[in-house]
Amino acid sequence: MTDGNSGAVLAGTTHAQAVKMDIRGWSGTSDTTAMQRLASRCWPRGLHPGGLGWSQATGQVGDQIVVVEGAEGEVEGWAAVGQPDSLMLQVAHDRPDAAHALFGWLLRTAEGPTLSVTVFDEQSRKMFTQAGFERATPPFGFYAMNEPGLGAPTDAVSGAVPAGYAIRSVRSDEVDARVAVHRASWKPVDLPFHPDHDPHLDESWSSSFSLDAYRRVQDTHLYDTQFDLIVKAPDGSLAGCCIGWFDATTGWTEIEPLGVVPAHRRFGLAAALCAEIATRTAAAGGHHVFINTGSSNSYPGPYRAYQKAGFTPFVPGETLIKG
Repeated sequence: MTDGNSGAVLAGTTHAQAVKMDIRGWSGTSDTTAMQRLASRCWPRGLHPGGLGWSQATGQVGDQIVVVEGAEGEVEGWAAVGQPDSLMLQVAHDRPDAAHALFGWLLRTAEGPTLSVTVFDEQSRKMFTQAGFERATPPFGFYAMNEPGLGAPTDAVSGAVPAGYAIRSVRSDEVDARVAVHRASWKPVDLPFHPDHDPHLDESWSSSFSLDAYRRVQDTHLYDTQFDLIVKAPDGSLAGCCIGWFDATTGWTEIEPLGVVPAHRRFGLAAALCAEIATRTAAAGGHHVFINTGSSNSYPGPYRAYQKAGFTPFVPGETLIKG
């Protein structure tokens, strides 16, 4: 990781107005936990701490990550670049100095001809638009989605478990099977794209999820085995899985990820998994469930299933692009 120890200066300011701050590189799991705690402070104007933890454990946050610390050593902001074109920024709402410093680092570090970033507050939106970013015109991304986000009170989520199936927490002796059911549910060529949509997927491609990745997920702040669910099929095989990330600070659980093996789709298992997560969230003292997905004509099934289960649009941020 780049240590980023430079006095970051916001483009366009005068010398007297320049914002300088020490920025250091991400140093490991403890920084991820601190980033998740910051996410709890910012929610719902930002990333949910659970989805952030999952993304970092599975290598999806960025190739370069830097953080800004407060006086007590807590993380007050962080930024990431996933080369060549994906930017991420999350900053405490009362730290515009950190936002400016990290914004400057992002502009100096990003190299792609087309850049994208999701912003969660007016300050960030203004900084990026002044730098030439514009609101993206959906749909965008691999799944050709509109802005993602679905939420629901726990008592609004419903979904019956189909006859012969059972949902429960994963057991310690099912680690290999747990990884296998995730990989089977997320094999690219078997994803439920619309028949008219052809993303040109190779039959040989597979999910990158591995035993090592699962171990990192299990070591992540907010992971709880009671919220790591599997679906047992009538024949004894595993038919689906999901993880709920319950955050007691906010009372919200993010479901990330949720997958169903192709042979067991269209039976209502996604809704049933969501309902079980909602029930467990309420039992733990929480009140809402969130899923970071959006409507898509190319990938319509998941969004429709979640809507049927009781979720409605709840979009924490907006995507901006440049280039």
